[in-house]
Amino acid sequence: MALSFVTYTGDGSNRIFNVTFQYLLQANVYVKVNNVAVTYTWLDSSRVQLTTAPASGAVVEVRRISNRATRVVDFQDGAVLTEAALDADSNQLFEMTQEAFDASDSAVKLDSDNLFNASNKRIKNVADPVNAQDAVTKTWAETAQTSQLNSATAQAVIATTKAAEAATSATNSETSKTASGVSATASAASATAGAASAATATTQAALA
Repeated sequence: MALSFVTYTGDGSNRIFNVTFQYLLQANVYVKVNNVAVTYTWLDSSRVQLTTAPASGAVVEVRRISNRATRVVDFQDGAVLTEAALDADSNQLFEMTQEAFDASDSAVKLDSDNLFNASNKRIKNVADPVNAQDAVTKTWAETAQTSQLNSATAQAVIATTKAAEAATSATNSETSKTASGVSATASAASATAGAASAATATTQAALA
């Protein structure tokens, strides 16, 4: 259970949300809808009202973010030490510690097998890979896959074209051989006819 924030789901009409954690200053409480800061007003010490109702299904986050740069109490020598001052000083440290625990709980953990565990959550805003063992994004992988497919398709087209050219060349060669054969056959037939004609003339001359 979170110590410094609470989340709700918008329904399109509700604008009032409970603040379930302690806070030292109201100025340390922020409200976001779908991770975008929105304006709100305090109804009382434990409820805030947004200016616009979050859409149905929107993620509403009410979170405390303590001031890490300035101390709320600066003790002075000779000053009266009051309970309020001590509580304020202690609560600032206490609340910052809670926020640190929440941040740690939501971070990617290193398991006992020395591998990071994202606990079935998506990781976004990842840069494109550079080195061989870098993680890749969905867009980068799809682009690389498309590039490889396009390259393979281009190579297949080239191979198909070459195969078609080779087949055409072979067909033309066979056609040429066939034409040569027909021509040779015709020449042989012509020679045979000439020889027959000569033989006939010789026979006729002999008879005469």
